[in-house]
Parts: sequence; structure tokens; C-alpha cells
Amino acid sequence: MSPDQQRDDDWIEATVRLAGRLGLDSVRLRWRLMRWQRAWRDWHRRKRSQIDHAGYQHKVCPQCGQVQDRHERRCVQCGAPLGARVWQVANRLGLVVPSAISVSTLLGMIIAVAYLRLMLSRPGTGYLAVGSDDLIYLGAYYLPALQAGQLWRHATAIFLHIGLLHLGFNLVALAQIGPAVEETFGRSRMLLLFIATGVTGFAACQVLGMRAVSAGASGAIMGLCGAAAGWGQRDGTTAGKVVRNHMLKWAAYTMIFGLLIRANNVAHAAGFCAGAVLGFFMPPRWLRRGFARGSDVAIGFASVAALIVAFALVLRPPASSESWARAHAAQARMYREAGATARQGERPRE
Repeated sequence: MSPDQQRDDDWIEATVRLAGRLGLDSVRLRWRLMRWQRAWRDWHRRKRSQIDHAGYQHKVCPQCGQVQDRHERRCVQCGAPLGARVWQVANRLGLVVPSAISVSTLLGMIIAVAYLRLMLSRPGTGYLAVGSDDLIYLGAYYLPALQAGQLWRHATAIFLHIGLLHLGFNLVALAQIGPAVEETFGRSRMLLLFIATGVTGFAACQVLGMRAVSAGASGAIMGLCGAAAGWGQRDGTTAGKVVRNHMLKWAAYTMIFGLLIRANNVAHAAGFCAGAVLGFFMPPRWLRRGFARGSDVAIGFASVAALIVAFALVLRPPASSESWARAHAAQARMYREAGATARQGERPRE
């Protein structure tokens, strides 16, 4: 028995003796403390093993599992690329790192460029947070403009973000969820799910008459969660149920976080529900691997076309967007002046 285990056992016995003197059930307490002690030791052992595994100096091939020298760039057994060691460490810690050529990486780059466009739209602003008029100018959700016919805002709002924290949270979520959905449904359908569920989220906001300015990829990411959850429910296997439960947890965390920071939970919920329906009712034959079929090509072209149009509108919005942004800024200024006048009128006269 190690010295640490001996100290733990001594602590348990001392506690049990004290409980017996106080008239408590010492036998039951001893067994409960021993059970807690075993659970703590098992948890500590697992965490230590995870830390040792993450810090393992050699690389492991993701294809064949062959252990490689840390300096190797390709597997000596099967020739698969090994990637940098930092990415291997990230994967061992449970983080998903999208491959360089993937829809998840493409979407992340487009979202980052869109935020850069936001920063450059008004020099000197937008580095940590973005003003509502800037968001409206580049295509954020804005009910009066949508009611006037600018329905393309349902798509452009997906790629805009309100601040660096908002941007970072969504990029991390996309990196964790996107590759799994892409692997299951294929690249073209993953892109379709992302755009379709994101548009559905903002369309639901318009139907419910939400007047607040809104933007972000959260609804689309929730749509990917919903698609994976719907697929897992339909699959019915143990692996499918694990995926479903994991995605339901992601959705619950997002909704709770949205309530705490007053985020657009309408878009979150609508995106998730739309994705769940699409994932559940998507024909299983569409998920089979093989040569590209006509439906795959058609979905790919349609999705890429929608992506290009939406991104182009973000980079170069129509002239009418500037008018809506100015109108919103003037309205906000009028409200501020009215509030200041009201506060001055409430001051007691000397």
C-alpha cells in the first residue's frame, strides 16, 4: 500500500470513529467513504492517463494506428499524412480539427473574412464589438428591411457576427460539429444543411416579428446538431443514440447559454428543429459512400451557388443597405436624445 493510500485509509478510519462517538452508523459511513475513495482514485487515474496520452511524444497514424516517430510527416506503413504534432495533441484532448480541404474549414474562413469585412466597413470600430448599423449595412437580420423585401438577409446574416467572443464561440462550435456531420452526410449535403437551417432560423424570427437586429451562425450550427441528432434517432443503433444524446447536450448548452446572454434563441431552436427533421427523413441511400450521383452534384451546385451569392452580398451589399443602416442609426439617435431629454426633465429644480 502506498503512503497516499495509507493516509486516505487513516482519514476514513478517523472519520468513522468520530461518527461512531456521535451515534451515527459507522459501518454504513465506512462503506460510503470507501466507495467515494475508489471513485476518486479511478477518476484521478483516468485523468492522469489522458494527460500522459496527450503528451505522448510520438505520432499515431489516424488511418492504420501505427506509431510513428514525432518527426515523420507521413505514415511509414500506409503513407497517410500525419499532420503536425499540435493537431495530434488537440485530437487526443477531444478537440476536432477540421482537415485543410473540407467544407467546415471553408465556412470558417468565409465567416472570418466576413468579420474582417465588418471591421473594415467603419474604420476604427468593430475589433471587439460591432455596431447595429454596421451589421444592417452588411446584411444582418433587420425586420423592417426584410418586410420591405430584402429576404436575402436570411442568408447573409449567417456569416456576420456581433463581436470577437461571438465569432470565436461559433468557430469553435463549427470545428467540433461540422467535420462529423460532413463525414456522415457528405460535403454537399453538409453545406446544404448549414445554409438551409441557418436561413430557417432567421425566417422563423421574421414570422414571429422579432425586431432586434441579429446575426450569427449559431442557428446554422444548431441545424447541424439537429441533423446529426435526427440521423442518430433514425439509425437506432447504440452508436446512433450516442450521437443523438451528444447533440442534444450541445443544443441544451447552447440554449441555456443563449438565455444567460440574451442571444437569439428563436433562431437556435428553429435551426435545430429544421435540422432534426432533415436528418431524420433523409433517405439512408443518400448516406451511402460511393460514386457521386446526380442528386449529389445538383445539391452541391445549388449549395455552392447559394454560398457564393450570400458571401458576395456581404462583401458588396446593395446601395439600399446603406439607407437602412442610416435610418436605423437616426432612429437610435432620436431615442437616445428623447431619453436624455426625459432624464433632464425629471431633475428637481433648484
